[in-house]
Amino acid sequence: MEKTSLSASKAALADEPGSTGRHANENALARVVIVGAGQAGGYVAWGLRDEGFKGEVIVIGDEAHPPYQRPPLSKELLGGACSIESTYLWPRGLDATFRLGVRASGIDRARKGVILSNGEFIRYDKLVLATGGRPRQLDIPGAHYLRTIEDAVGLRQALQSSRPVSVIGGGWIGLEVAAAARMAGKDVTIHEQGERLCARAAPAFISDYLASLHKRNHVDVRLNSTADVPHGSTVVVGIGIVPNTELAQQAGLRVSNGIVVDQFGVTSDPDILAVGDVANLDGIRLETWANAQNQAIAAGRTLAGTRTPYVEIPWFWSTQYDVTLQCLGVSGPSDEMVVRGDPSLNKFSLFFVRHQTVAAVVSVNNPRDIKISRRLIGDRVPTAPGLLSDATISLATL
Repeated sequence: MEKTSLSASKAALADEPGSTGRHANENALARVVIVGAGQAGGYVAWGLRDEGFKGEVIVIGDEAHPPYQRPPLSKELLGGACSIESTYLWPRGLDATFRLGVRASGIDRARKGVILSNGEFIRYDKLVLATGGRPRQLDIPGAHYLRTIEDAVGLRQALQSSRPVSVIGGGWIGLEVAAAARMAGKDVTIHEQGERLCARAAPAFISDYLASLHKRNHVDVRLNSTADVPHGSTVVVGIGIVPNTELAQQAGLRVSNGIVVDQFGVTSDPDILAVGDVANLDGIRLETWANAQNQAIAAGRTLAGTRTPYVEIPWFWSTQYDVTLQCLGVSGPSDEMVVRGDPSLNKFSLFFVRHQTVAAVVSVNNPRDIKISRRLIGDRVPTAPGLLSDATISLATL
């Protein structure tokens, strides 16, 4: 899917929501209601306007903030390098009606309406569920979680104390928080109950690299560890999220580790779509920034009358200390792993080759490899492993 820049869509965003246009007339679609005012919900609204939709767009969110990006929460905002307002997707506003600080408590599919926690009933022609997820909880009084702006601000304030930091969970959020805390001068311990870090999302080679990275930065990394949290420490829990599927379940939609959707974001009800962390496409539910944005844009364009399938290659990145790690594609247990570059220099790439084509890439401080690999994966270019490992051969020539 080719992405359109925000600057190119200023004219579309300036249109009045009550007016009619080509797409609205073609679809007899007057109102789209979006439940969830996070990044995914915000980009559905943007995709609608960018594609020329002239009808009414209503975005419902239980937080007090307009749509914002979550990656800065564990990076710049947590470290105090940016303001809350700078995380907002559109500080100057978006052509939509935002109902913030209120929760959607039910869906009436027969009457095509959403019931709000204050008792209000909002009718829809099409409904989009961008309800995201919530952190998995542990029974630890006073523990910090990181999902919202308020979570990040509260944790940042806690890190200003002299207490040591105990991070429970060796996934991406836990590692980013550990890095931020260590860079703030804190004594940090990571407790991971599994045998390696990021086991669900990273190959063993990367798990070992990340463990070494944190140890070099004087973090106490404890694997196979059930957290025995020292008294007086700041505790941060990062053990994954639970998709918010309750509304969908109550409405009788198909749910299986998320809300089941097709490539256009459509659920088992043709008038209801789902996007972002809560959506399960082809048995996969992705919890990434890129998925929340681009799947939402595709759904918005589809609703505006331009059917746009979501077919992008999964992509994710993480920043820890002076390392930016990017993951592209999905590797499998039988893929051949090829190392390009020198891991000891913190600049290398791992290629995962399946049937003589690249299936996935993990890159450390090597963004150019990721850029070229998008074409290698997308076009299924036949590639010999020996060519990938030879750093004297430019990937562009492949």
